[in-house]
Amino acid sequence: VSGLGAAWQIVRLLARPQYRELVLTAVVAVAAVGGTFYAWRRWGAAAVGGKEYVVTAERIVVTPQPAWIHANVKEEVLRLAGNGPLHLQDRQLVEHLGQAFALHPWVAGVVRVEKQHPARVEVTLRYRRPVLVVKVDAADNQGLIFLDEEAVLLPSEDLAPTQARD
Repeated sequence: VSGLGAAWQIVRLLARPQYRELVLTAVVAVAAVGGTFYAWRRWGAAAVGGKEYVVTAERIVVTPQPAWIHANVKEEVLRLAGNGPLHLQDRQLVEHLGQAFALHPWVAGVVRVEKQHPARVEVTLRYRRPVLVVKVDAADNQGLIFLDEEAVLLPSEDLAPTQARD
């Protein structure tokens, strides 16, 4: 009974005219927070979990590859980066994709990665260009080695031997 009496005393104290604005502000703030929490639980999670926020491979647009690259750079990068779904709300999506593309041997540099709504990611790349071919005639290893202008070894399996002349 004493706890209930103390609560009643607080209510009578706050009902005084000089505290009316404070009580009204507190009631409005509690109602706003409660209403926002209820609305998010009811509609928010479903709204941002929709298909317009899920980035699929088809919704990733990459700079067109030059004719000398026969591998599909985008497919290789996405396969190595993982097959899990990508979400537009992921704060590290741009950084994650940029790093994944930068690791590919045909990519000289990632110029820009930009995410857009509805779920779409544009990746601007600078590709490596073979400028030197070296013929290897070792007993255990024969073939051609391709290098770019920065002396980076390029994947030889992606280039045809007839391309060495070019």
